[in-house]
This record gives sequence, structure tokens and C-alpha cells, in this order.
Amino acid sequence: MQLNADRLASAFAMTMGGATSAGFWDMWMARTNALLSYAHGNAAARAALTETFASRFVSLTHVQRALITAQVDAALKVVDDQRSKSSKTVANDDRAAATAMQPIADSIQR
Repeated sequence: MQLNADRLASAFAMTMGGATSAGFWDMWMARTNALLSYAHGNAAARAALTETFASRFVSLTHVQRALITAQVDAALKVVDDQRSKSSKTVANDDRAAATAMQPIADSIQR
């Protein structure tokens, strides 16, 4: 997951400017840690994602908050599906989470 954060931070720096790379890396690792914590049953991690991460991402990227919270909520639904062993819904929910990332990527501009 650190490699993922490294590569995303590098791509982000090329798009938004090198000075934001470290801030992006820190924010993305906090997101990753909160997702893992939520997956392990820490309900408080939801707020770390829907409030703290969303606010930091909006501040850094100027992407609409609704796009961020929609993607985070979709990702949390996938985690909930996995924890409840809901094999009938996890694939569609995973696809929805991935699809929710596209408008975020489209919103990040130079």
C-alpha cells in the first residue's frame, strides 16, 4: 500500500505541482490506515474517512466534497460487504466504488 501511495503522490505532484506531493502522500496513507482500521471493526474510522480525509482531500485538490464522500461511502460499503461475507453484492459495490473514483480523477486539473 505504501507503493500505491508513492505512485499516486508522484502522479499527483506531476499534475498539481511538486510542493503538494508530501501532503498528498501523508493524506493518502492516513486514508489507507483508516480503511484498514475500519475493516478490522473500528467504527470510529468511518469518521476519519468521511470527515477528516474528505476535508483534507478537498483542501488539497479542490474537488467537490460530494464526489469524495460518495467514493468513500462506496468503498466503505465494499468493506461492509466483505465483513458480512455478502458475495452477492460485493462485486457490484466494488465496481461502484471504482466508478466513483473517475469523476474525482477527472476533476483534478493542472
